[in-house]
Amino acid sequence: MHTIRHIGSAACAAALTTVLAGALAACGSASPSSSSASPSNAGSPSAGSSGAGSAGVSPTASSDPLAGLSADDIATQAWADTKAAVSVHVAGSGTDSGKPLKFSLTLVKGKGCTGTMTEGTGGSVTIVMIAKTVWIKPDDMFWKANGGNDPATLAILSGKYIKDAAGTGLGAMSSLCNLSNWAGSSAQPTDMVKGGKETVDGQLTLRIKDSGDSAAAFVSDTPKPVVVRVVDPSSNGGTFDFTDYGAATTLTAPSASQTLDGAKYGL
Repeated sequence: MHTIRHIGSAACAAALTTVLAGALAACGSASPSSSSASPSNAGSPSAGSSGAGSAGVSPTASSDPLAGLSADDIATQAWADTKAAVSVHVAGSGTDSGKPLKFSLTLVKGKGCTGTMTEGTGGSVTIVMIAKTVWIKPDDMFWKANGGNDPATLAILSGKYIKDAAGTGLGAMSSLCNLSNWAGSSAQPTDMVKGGKETVDGQLTLRIKDSGDSAAAFVSDTPKPVVVRVVDPSSNGGTFDFTDYGAATTLTAPSASQTLDGAKYGL
C-alpha cells in the first residue's frame, strides 16, 4: 500500500497547462471585458493551534511521545491531525513528465487557499480560491510557453485573473486547495515502519515509510503528530514541507478590474 506516495499535485499542474493551452484561440478572438464584481473577502480563521499540534514546537529532550505507538498508528494520527488543521502552508518541488514543478500554497480549512505554482521555465500561476470560486492568474511567461504568443491575445490576458466556479474549467484547480489531496490516502495505513529521528527546519521529527515504497514522511515528534515533510524520490515525486499550522490567514478576492470571466473566454 503506497500510503505516502498518495501526496502530490503534478496531475493538477498538467491539467492546468492543457486547459489553458486549449483555450487560447478562444481568447484571441474575444474582446476584453471585466467580470462582474468579485465576492467579498472570506475573512480569516482564528490564530493559534488547530488542534492538530504545532509543527514548530519541539518536545523536550527527555520525552519520547511516539514511543508507544506503532508506525501504522503514528501515520494514521499524523494524517488525521494534518487534515484537521485550521490552516497550513504547503511548499515544495517535484516533477511531472520531466518538467520541474514548484508549489507554495496556504490552505485554509473550509474557506479556500492562496498561493503560486511554477512550472520550470514555463512561467508561474497564482491561485486564489474562496468558497466555491477560483481565480487563476498565469504570468506572461506561462501564456507564451503554452501558445499565447499572439499580441492581441496576450493583451487581453496579461496580468488578469481568470474567474471560474470550483470544479469547472480552470476551477478544476480547486483540488489543489483541498488538504485531503495533500495529506495522504484515506485508507488505513498498513505495513508502515519507523525510521530514525531527524530535525527538519528546526523541528524534531520521526521518519516513517511504507515498507514497500521509497517515499517517506517526517512527522513531528509530539503527542499530536502532524506531517512536517514528505519526500518521494520517484520520477514524478518531490519534496513537500508542511508549516505554519493554525496561522491566521486572510483570503482576499481579486478586484473586478483584475478579473476576466472564464466562461466568457472559453476557460
